[in-house]
Amino acid sequence: MNLKPIKYSNFLFGLILMAITIVSCKKDKENMLPVITVLSPLENSSYEIPDVIPIHAKIEDDELIQSISVVLVDENLKPVMDSKSYFPKSKTYSLIDDYHISDLSLNSGDYYLKIRANDDQSFKNEYVQIYLEGIPRFLDQVIVLTTTGNNNIKVSGIENFNVASELFFIEGDYSASEVSSEHQKLFISGIEKINLQAYDFTNLVLSWEKEVIPYWPMHNTGCLYFEDILYTSYDYRDIFGYDFNGVDKYNSKVGDYDSPGRVFKHNDFILCDIQKKNGSEPHISTFYSASGVEAQRTITSFEVLDFISKDGDIVTIVGNSNNIGYIGEYNISNNSLTNQLYADTLFLSCTGINTNTIYISTPAYIAEYSSMQNSLIPVLNEPDIKHLIYEELSDLLVAANDTELLILSLPELTNQKTIEFSDLILDIHLLYSK
Repeated sequence: MNLKPIKYSNFLFGLILMAITIVSCKKDKENMLPVITVLSPLENSSYEIPDVIPIHAKIEDDELIQSISVVLVDENLKPVMDSKSYFPKSKTYSLIDDYHISDLSLNSGDYYLKIRANDDQSFKNEYVQIYLEGIPRFLDQVIVLTTTGNNNIKVSGIENFNVASELFFIEGDYSASEVSSEHQKLFISGIEKINLQAYDFTNLVLSWEKEVIPYWPMHNTGCLYFEDILYTSYDYRDIFGYDFNGVDKYNSKVGDYDSPGRVFKHNDFILCDIQKKNGSEPHISTFYSASGVEAQRTITSFEVLDFISKDGDIVTIVGNSNNIGYIGEYNISNNSLTNQLYADTLFLSCTGINTNTIYISTPAYIAEYSSMQNSLIPVLNEPDIKHLIYEELSDLLVAANDTELLILSLPELTNQKTIEFSDLILDIHLLYSK
């Protein structure tokens, strides 16, 4: 009997089995993840902003640990503060450090401390749930911008609705302004003398600015809107978005004969009032906030004074058409204007109180608009109010004509205080602690 072929087959089978075992072991080794043992903070521990969280964690791996990062994330695992990084280049590492909760704008709630360890082949995330007690939000001051003419803008602050105190001066002309309480900044745009500038309320200094462009006007009235990103429309065909440090984050293009004005963000869309330089019909353009691509447009017969978010995809529009006030609801989902109302007077300013109620000023009075009843009722004979803003914490209406700031209590609109200015009031804002 010839046994050689059998012995050779067994030998071959053994080699194949050994190769499979080696590959399998190597694969298992590649799949091993870093091991993170968190000793501090403890699960469900509580801290008050701006506390320091003591971090103590042990990280082990069968390969060199290339990097470790620690960051605070919210309930959706989105980072809410900057991360701290470490580069041990060893197989074991004892992480002992402090993580300072320095963002005073964070609200009370549940958060996670995320620790991530990376080697050359893999990574591991470990999450520890903590609770943060935020700093109460309060009105820091009312910001008032005034001008004496001659390209001189004064920025003043009013604490506790008392006397106005001078903060700083800005040299330039004016088209619009916005305030970020979270970042304690004032954003201001001009017409010809200045493009876009940001000022720090903490240090009362210029933070950054965009270079003046040789085009007049650079901006139209109502061209600024801040919500995480500062959106600004330029009269020469562009809508830009910048973060609070002035870094470019968004861009949309409009047509050659378009003159973009009031800009607004609602959910995942950017809305912009487009007037026409060639006399044709204006329209509202809706852009995707993620890409800047135009999604749709709807033809209008008015100029937008302001957009006010309502429910879902509904935005209330307040504007004017040939010196006649206009109110309507724009449905983004089907690109339609409904619930429209025309007044017999010009609208000067407006502010939303809730999804149903808007206060609107006219040359003769302040009126209350109800979307449920689609009605506009005069409620206070106070003429020529150019600026209205709702202070939600104290349920007050802050109003301003050319030279006076009025503090009105709701719902009666009783005048609690009048603060006089010697210069022309350009705009008013509410600066909160966070």
